[in-house]
Formats: sequence, C-alpha cells, structure tokens
Amino acid sequence: MIWTLLPHLTACLAGEAVILLDLRADRYFRVSARLAPHVRDWFAQGGGAAPAIIAAFLVRSRLVERSDLRQLSARAAPVSIPNAVPHQELAHALPRLGAARLAGEVIGTWLALRTRRLETLLGAHRAQRSALPAGPALAPAMLAAYHRARRLVPIAKNCLLDSLALDRWLGDTAPPRKIVVGVTAEPFLAHCWLQTDGLLLNDHPDHVRRYAPILVV
Repeated sequence: MIWTLLPHLTACLAGEAVILLDLRADRYFRVSARLAPHVRDWFAQGGGAAPAIIAAFLVRSRLVERSDLRQLSARAAPVSIPNAVPHQELAHALPRLGAARLAGEVIGTWLALRTRRLETLLGAHRAQRSALPAGPALAPAMLAAYHRARRLVPIAKNCLLDSLALDRWLGDTAPPRKIVVGVTAEPFLAHCWLQTDGLLLNDHPDHVRRYAPILVV
C-alpha cells in the first residue's frame, strides 16, 4: 500500500517501519521509532487531516511548507506485483540500427539522470504514458532483444537507469507502463522496476516482492 501525502511526498510501511519518499528533494528516509506509531495510527484511521505531531515533524524536516498543511492528507492506493514476462531467447541480436537506438536511449537516460531532477524525469514519464493509447500486447521478443543488446552498452546496469531507458525504448509499441519504486527497512535499500498492469518487464516477482512499493508513476 502506498500513501500519497502531497504530490511530491509518499509513504509506505515496511514491516513496522514507516518510510517517506520526498521526490522533490530526491531522498527517502525512515521515520523515527518514536513517531512511527503515530503515523501508522493516522494511516489506519483513514489518513484525514494530519495530527499535530505529524504535521510539526513534516514542517520541521522541511518536507512540507506550512502553506502545504491545508492540502496534507494520506490517500491510500494498493499496488500489485504482476507476473514476469515469459522468458524467450532470440536466435539473433537486434539489427544494427535497433541496437544503436537502444544504446542512444541508455546513454541519453544516463546523461539525463546526471543533469535533470528525478522529479522532472518521472513527471515527463507520467505525461507521456498517460497520453499513450492502449497499444498492442507486449511481445516477449522485444524484451529479450533489449536485454541482449543492453549487454553491449558500456554503462553499468542500474535499476532506475534501465527502467527509464527500457520505457523510452519501448515507446508506443507496447501498452502503457508504470515505474515502481520500492524500499526495504532492513537493510535500508531502494529499488525500482518497470511493469504494465499485467506484466513485470525487467525483474522477477520473487525479487521485487522483497520491497514495499512507495511510488508508482
């Protein structure tokens, strides 16, 4: 379950821990053990107006401005983890032009992550995906081609980089996708992946289920 507190601020429960993601500042952190029960109670009661102790913490931590408090609430949304795309090996790699375009998407995404804010990149993803038509069914061969050609690009794999690059590479040739960010409390880690409503595109369900989703774009 993901709770959206403000457009830039989301939360989730990872076991007993409460974790917040501040997309505007590109940071996530664990709420203190003293405050976590108050946040869990707030969520359990429906997440209306924030109790004073939580509002004060959010302002003190510079997660929200005082002017934001009137809009502050906790809106819950479930997130389901779909099955992985069936594995399919190809007899050949992508054609040269296809591999070159893939390399361009990976390199372009790598540069964008170093020069643009994550909030901006995910906002662009949200706008592009919402404008996509339903699109054709995703062909497993497309993903197999991506992963095979990706090995030839001399940039280290990274879950965020590759989720964004794969999404850009698929373009409008597949159904709209969602980028999901998840976290764990012990150890304190973040991970992300790309999925459609019915398929997990670049990871395995057993792996991503270790993470509590905290953002879906």
